[in-house]
Amino acid sequence: MAPSVRYADPRLGLLEGELLASARPFICRTLGLPPPLVALCEAVKARLPHVDLPEILREIAAWTGFTEKFTHISEREARAAHLPISLCAVLMVEAYNIGLSPLVRSDVTALRWSRLVWVSQHYLWNDTLTEANARLVAAQNQIPLMLAHSTGLLATKSKWT
Repeated sequence: MAPSVRYADPRLGLLEGELLASARPFICRTLGLPPPLVALCEAVKARLPHVDLPEILREIAAWTGFTEKFTHISEREARAAHLPISLCAVLMVEAYNIGLSPLVRSDVTALRWSRLVWVSQHYLWNDTLTEANARLVAAQNQIPLMLAHSTGLLATKSKWT
């Protein structure tokens, strides 16, 4: 029986370094992409700051307050210390479908294995996900660029609704 790849690192098996550099012309020809486009992408990538996606999610949480919509399934008023950090980690795990292991840090209380399991089991439920999503959509609708280009329709549907 083959092992499950559901929780495997999605980056496994990707070409890197010399292998990627030598395969790039072939990949570009196969995809019908001119190599200058690849060079442009690399130049743009080099100019962008390196930011971890979990940090972006935490910044969005600070701007929008969407993590406030996550309440404990039985103790609605209970709030654990550093809950937004744990929630953002669990949301990343769910979004990438990678399992908890890549985000577990025993030196950070909010990112310990037991804490992430507890948050996943007690804070992620249909009502809280729906309310948090509504908070995000409301915040997005206040961005001037979105107002100028939006049709007002939601492009995706949550897997929990």
